[in-house]
Amino acid sequence: NVCTTDACNPSTGVFHTLISVDDNNVCTTDGCNPITGVFHNAVNTNDNNVCTTDGCDPITGVFHNAVNTNDNNVCTTDGCDPITGVFHTPISFDDNDACTTDACNPITGPSHQAVNPNDGNPCTYDFCDPLFGVYHMPVENTYYADNDNDGYGSTTVVIACTQPSNTSLNNTDCNDNNFFVNPGRNEVCGNGIDDDCDGLIDEGCVCVNPPVANASMDQLICVSATVSLNGYISGGTISSAWSSTGSGIFLPNASNLNATYQPSAADKIAGSVKLVLTANGSFPCTASKDTMMVTFIPDPIVPGNISGNTLICNPVALTQFTYSVNPVPGAVSYNWTIPSEATLVSGQGTNSITLYYNPLAIHLGVSGTICVTAYNGGTCGNSSPSCLTVSVQQTAPVTPGSISGNTKACQGDVFNYSINPVSRAAYYVWTLPANAVIVGPTNQNVVSVMFNSGFTGGALSVQAANACGISLVRSRTINLNVLPAPASITGQTTGLCNQQSVTYTAAPVAGETGGYVWTVPAGATIDGSTNGSSIVVNYSGFTSGTITAAAVNGCGQGLSRSISVIAAPAAPVAISGLVNVCTGSLQTYQVTSVQGATNYIWTSPAPITSGQGTKIITVQYSSVPASGQIVTVRASNGCGTSNVRILNGISINFCARSEDASISNLNAYPNPVTDVLNIVFDSKFNQSLDIKLIDATGRTVMNEIRDANIQNNQLQLDVRGVAEGIYTLQLTSGESVQKIRIVVQ
Repeated sequence: NVCTTDACNPSTGVFHTLISVDDNNVCTTDGCNPITGVFHNAVNTNDNNVCTTDGCDPITGVFHNAVNTNDNNVCTTDGCDPITGVFHTPISFDDNDACTTDACNPITGPSHQAVNPNDGNPCTYDFCDPLFGVYHMPVENTYYADNDNDGYGSTTVVIACTQPSNTSLNNTDCNDNNFFVNPGRNEVCGNGIDDDCDGLIDEGCVCVNPPVANASMDQLICVSATVSLNGYISGGTISSAWSSTGSGIFLPNASNLNATYQPSAADKIAGSVKLVLTANGSFPCTASKDTMMVTFIPDPIVPGNISGNTLICNPVALTQFTYSVNPVPGAVSYNWTIPSEATLVSGQGTNSITLYYNPLAIHLGVSGTICVTAYNGGTCGNSSPSCLTVSVQQTAPVTPGSISGNTKACQGDVFNYSINPVSRAAYYVWTLPANAVIVGPTNQNVVSVMFNSGFTGGALSVQAANACGISLVRSRTINLNVLPAPASITGQTTGLCNQQSVTYTAAPVAGETGGYVWTVPAGATIDGSTNGSSIVVNYSGFTSGTITAAAVNGCGQGLSRSISVIAAPAAPVAISGLVNVCTGSLQTYQVTSVQGATNYIWTSPAPITSGQGTKIITVQYSSVPASGQIVTVRASNGCGTSNVRILNGISINFCARSEDASISNLNAYPNPVTDVLNIVFDSKFNQSLDIKLIDATGRTVMNEIRDANIQNNQLQLDVRGVAEGIYTLQLTSGESVQKIRIVVQ
């Protein structure tokens, strides 16, 4: 036991005296473990209060000193919670006054600084309410609009803080659009304006030089005549003008003192009209007016229709013919005129005459007019004539010449048709196709024909006629103007599987007036306009069919043009590539792009090493010779597959090679080419090549030096800028030369 001092007293024997464990420290618990010996365990000083600092003094014992909570900030209330620890709660410094800015200084404490309500705007009244805060009340002054800037405003109110431009402090202007009108002005005589805004116009003004108008004497004129005026003015006249109580017009104008008055039909029916000349002076002088009366004297009445023979055939020599009119009321005499080929026998001055036609003139044919006028003894002279056309012939007229005019017509068209005048013809007889009518005169050498509904075509004919008979018929066929089919329809015709916005255009058709009629197959729809010369078509669920177009005019729809369209692509045009190849060679075959194709399906007599599904493939031929081989290709898309395209007659041969034949199996694609040409070949060893592109005349248009590696090679040659045509591609290395034909397009 290490906790004892062991010994033996010769008298008393063995003893075990406890050792002293007290370390004279009240902060420990002292003891001794028989095995480990003396121990001094520190007493527990923690009182579970975070607001104290716990410890123990060896002499005085355990202590718990309170922590210092003061943060030296008068703006907080300091304290300590035994569990959560020290806290510093901000004091409330809000004085509930919206007009102060409240704050707290850690040293000096709370402060309440008054806010400044002034916003620097002279057009507001600024203040602060302790409950609701700062206010900026608008300052509003009343002004009046002064549009003419004469210092006097109108009644239009303008509210503003400061006086805006074009405003006034008063509203006394009676015309705010005239600078020279306001209460500060003097009245100006003669302008008809209230210049001083006193409510009176031209007050105190007196006329000193009045205007004077004189329209001249009244007139009697014939009803068919015009009135010649001769007015004059004097005094203080500054302008003048004529006016009428009727509805005639003054020429050249009503301001011309010597104007001509042209009476209206109503004036003539009324029998008279009053013309007024007005002379205007300066204010306050009033206008002067003078009137003249115009009375219309009736013209002699025009005689009625002349009666008598108009169509005469081969009369007996000197046969007399009588022509007459009914007596004209008021007429005192008549004046007749006759053709120069006739002789007047009697009756001149009366309403009936007798004449005969000269025999020699009849032989040549007489065509003319007989006219008569009436005279009533007045100043207005003779009446207008009444006339009668006469024809005196010995034989019937000949057949008319060719008919001029349109040979095609539609319902609703109106066309003129004519022939040259026919000698001896007195009139013409026209015959029309069904559902056509003459508009206007029907017996002239020129007629206007309207083609009505139901017209389908027919013959238009004419005959010349006189009293001796009628000529043979001259005819012209008038066809219904059915438009021809468009010469062509352009647009994509194959590979239309689910294609959108495909444009088709019909060639223009002469005479088209109503657009075009289009039809599209099932599964196709027209997007947008349907009657133009072009349409836009969308395809969905479509396999094949036709698109048609026909032009339209007044006759309706013309003949149609059609094109076939299919969803599947067309067969490739041609396969390009070598047909005589060497065993073991790598060859390229290709086709040009097929419109609408998404895939190309190839077959070949040897394995296709690359390109299946595209328009270019590479074929690796074996070492076994063969002949009569083929390469095939079909174009396809989601709607179908094209017909097959075949390259026949492929021969696979052993190719003798000399030691100098360092280049072999030359091929190039695409061929034809538009931009970049791919050149493939085999090289016996690493070497430099001379590459030339030679045109048909033997001229080298491109020349490049390229490096080739042993075995398979592929080079690219940019032919953009090379003119379209057929060229020879030549590769040269030492004595070895390889050539192939290339088409640039």
